[in-house]
Amino acid sequence: MNGHQYEHQCAKRLKSKGFYNVSVTKGSGDQGIDVIAYSGGKKYGIQCKHYSSPVGNHAVQEAFAGARYYNCNVAVVMTNNTFTRSAKDLASKTDVLLWDKNKIPSGTNGFWLTKYVGLFVFIMGILATIAMWKTDNIKLPALQMVQMGSLVLGGLFAVFEYGNWKMSFLSGIAYFLSGFMNIIFILITKGKFGYDLIFFLTIVLISFIRASYLYKRVNGFHIWKNGLRGFINSSFR
Repeated sequence: MNGHQYEHQCAKRLKSKGFYNVSVTKGSGDQGIDVIAYSGGKKYGIQCKHYSSPVGNHAVQEAFAGARYYNCNVAVVMTNNTFTRSAKDLASKTDVLLWDKNKIPSGTNGFWLTKYVGLFVFIMGILATIAMWKTDNIKLPALQMVQMGSLVLGGLFAVFEYGNWKMSFLSGIAYFLSGFMNIIFILITKGKFGYDLIFFLTIVLISFIRASYLYKRVNGFHIWKNGLRGFINSSFR
C-alpha cells in the first residue's frame, strides 16, 4: 500500500467512526494535511503516515503547521505504526493528537457522559445555591458557598471540556473540593453521611478517568505513570 492509498483508507475509517465531510486533499501542496474531516462541530486536519518504523516529530511539526493553514481546530497525525518518544513530547506541547496503529478514538470531541453529568451538576449547584439563600437559618454560609461554587465550576469545566484533558482534570479537582467541603460541613454540624458522599466520589472518579484517557491519547501513557511530581513537571511547566 502506498501513501496515497493509505490516505483514502484513513478517510474511510474516519467515516466509519462518524466523521462527516471527509475529504482527501490534493497530493501536491497539501501543506502537511492529507485528510480533512469534521466531528462535533470541529474541523480536523489529519496527516497520514504509512510507515514501517515509528513516526518522528517531523510529522507532528507538519500537522501542526498544516492545520493552521487550513484553519482546522484540531491537528492529528495518524499512522499504521507507532510514534517516537520525541514525537509524543512535541505533540503534548502543541496539542497535536497522535493516533497510532490505525486507531481512531471513539468520542473524539467529547465524552458525553462527563458532559451530561457536568450539566446536571451545574444546574443542581445553581438550584442548591438559590435554595440555600432562601433559607433563613443558613449554617456556615461561607463554607456552603465554597462548596456550591466548586460544584458549579466543576460542572462548567466538564461541559466545555472539548477533549482537553486539563479541563477534565480541573473539573475533577473542583468536584473533589466540593465533596471535601461537604464532609467538613457534616463533621462540624455533627450530621450523618448519606448518598451525597457516593455522588461526589462518582463524579470525581468519572472526571479523573476521563482526564487520564485524554492525556494518554496525546502522550501515550496515563497521567500517573511518572508519579505526581513527573506529571506536574511535564504538564504545567
